[in-house]
This record gives sequence, structure tokens and C-alpha cells, in this order.
Amino acid sequence: MRLTLPTHPTRGFAHWNGTLHKMLAASGLFDVAYSDDLPRPPRGLVGPRTENMSVVDLDGKLVAIDTWDDAQPTHALYGAGEWSEGGSLEFVDLLLKIQWQAGPFWDTFTAETGVPVSPWTIFPSREWELGGFRYNLHDDHQYVGLISGAMRSGRGEYFDAARAADDFYVPDEQTKERDWERFWAAARSCRWGISLKGKRGTDGKNRREIEYASCGVPLAMNYCPSYPWHMEPGRHFVLLESAADMLALRLIDPAPYAAAADEIYREYWSPPGMARLFAGLVEEYCHG
Repeated sequence: MRLTLPTHPTRGFAHWNGTLHKMLAASGLFDVAYSDDLPRPPRGLVGPRTENMSVVDLDGKLVAIDTWDDAQPTHALYGAGEWSEGGSLEFVDLLLKIQWQAGPFWDTFTAETGVPVSPWTIFPSREWELGGFRYNLHDDHQYVGLISGAMRSGRGEYFDAARAADDFYVPDEQTKERDWERFWAAARSCRWGISLKGKRGTDGKNRREIEYASCGVPLAMNYCPSYPWHMEPGRHFVLLESAADMLALRLIDPAPYAAAADEIYREYWSPPGMARLFAGLVEEYCHG
């Protein structure tokens, strides 16, 4: 399969798009080429979120990738006519939306443009080295879990409970400059990786999912994300419905969830896994 990426797969795009471009290229699944001729909305057309839309080509099928949290920039570019005749995205065959959440806009979008929409994968932070350490069930973990991220709606009770406990790690994230060495040391010392729901009005996916799973760390999450495969609570992760559930992680055997984290990463989130899923979605929606 021949995958064509933008000539400068990170320049002028959001970091998240650049990360996904590089992961696809590194997967080993494709013959990779680069081109300046792939469709692209005029830079800044709908503000800075325009950079969160990129287009790649797999064997002649154009696939748009939208990495922003809510329906932007797809919604704004739709309103600007970029998905219609004469628009920069007129000939796109499939849209992969990272933070996809079912809703009437997506039904209208597909009905009027003819472009199917699907969730796909999640991406890591640039600073996180995927698989940078290996989780060991037999380690004497200093902490039950690590909790991190901005203070968004619905996260407060978890942060409060974690700070009140002496066996959870909460990094100081009051500034943008995280102490990554300290963060990594804490992650290696935790029995569970805790991932909290992202912004309201979105699917809620969190980059912690792929980051923890790449190292084999079992997952505990307070949301059920949308993927083209079923990520099942009670099998793939522990579903936290309250801060009390988070504290109860002390009593849950992490072993089956560590195995599940390895499975999820290998099959769906690693560069080869996400690339196979990408190719499968193109086959399903563009050739099926």
C-alpha cells in the first residue's frame, strides 16, 4: 500500500497531526511518499484550528484527519464551503475524527457531503516516549495511581481525593512546563494509570490512554471513549464512576488489566496497530 503524506508532515500542522503522520510513516505497513499537492484548507481560514485538519492519500483515496477536541475545524470548514464543490476538501473520501462523539451534525455532514466519518485512534504527547519503560506487576509500587491534566469539569473530585490520600501521585501542573523526569519516575512507581475525561462536549479521549498502555500500565478511566472497536469497561479498563471508585483501585488486581493494556496497545495504538486500523477503515468505507 502506498501512503502519501504532506511533504512537511509536521510543518504548519498541529503537533497532534504531525505525530499521527510520523506514526503512520513509522509503522512499516506502507510504502511512504511525500507530496506538496495534497488538499489543504487555506491556512487560518477558520482560525488556528485549521491546522488541526490534514489530508493524506492511501492508494488514491483521500483521508482527512481532524484532531481537534470538538466538532471544529470540520464544522467551521463545512460552514465555509470547503467540503462542497470547488472547496479544498471536495474530493476527500473519508474523515477520521479523533474526538468523535455521535450527534446530529455528523449525520447531516455525511448526508450532505457524502463523506463518511469514523473515530480512529489517539495520539501521545510529544514528550512521552512510547514504551519508554515496562510495567512490572511484581514491583513494589510507591503509589496506587498517577492523576494528571488540567482542572476540567468533572475532574475536581478525583484531584481532591487524590491529594487527600497519601498513596496517589498528583504532579504540580500549575505551569505549562512539566518536570518530565519527575513525572516519568512517578509513572514507573504507580500500580494504575488514571485517565480522566477531557473537555465537555467531546468524546473525552485523553492522551494518557496510549501513553500508559504503551508501557503496559493498567488503565482506570472515568469515561468510555469511542473507537471503531469496542473498548470494554471491566475488561480493557476499570470504569471510575466516582472518586470512591478511584480509591477502591487499592483493592483490585491489576494483572488482567495490565494484559489488556498490552493487547490494546499492540492491536490498535502502536504505530503498526493504528496503521492497520487506518488501512482497514479506508477499506471499509471507501472500498466496501
